Amino acid sequence: GRSGSVQSCTEWTPTCKPKISMIWAAALSFARCHASRNVPVDTNLKWTFWGEQLSMAVRLFTHGYDMYMPSTSHIFHDYRDASKAFLHFARSAEEEWQERSASNKRLLTLLDLPGGLRGHSGRHLLGTFGHAPK
Repeated sequence: GRSGSVQSCTEWTPTCKPKISMIWAAALSFARCHASRNVPVDTNLKWTFWGEQLSMAVRLFTHGYDMYMPSTSHIFHDYRDASKAFLHFARSAEEEWQERSASNKRLLTLLDLPGGLRGHSGRHLLGTFGHAPK
């Protein structure tokens, strides 16, 4: 409604149109297949849960895609009892630390934040998983 809260849209009205968003959510992502071909998931972000969605949002936007969110939702994800079972796949604590560090470096580079690589080194690190070519 007018308070900014999500409303229930049982019949189509202009207020039921999707809203432009700056966030991409893996659990609520619908697109034509060319989006996945042009901006694939960065398979080098090992051990990354929260940053993966930000990476996709930045890369989709720089490749010319707009992101929208529904004006109403009847589904949700309950994170209160979310299992982190994937955390047990490391062959060693050292290997996990190295992979996490490399993933963090990729995110810092993509977002042009301190600790990331810049210029040619940054573009080389990200490869096809960087910003769209200018």
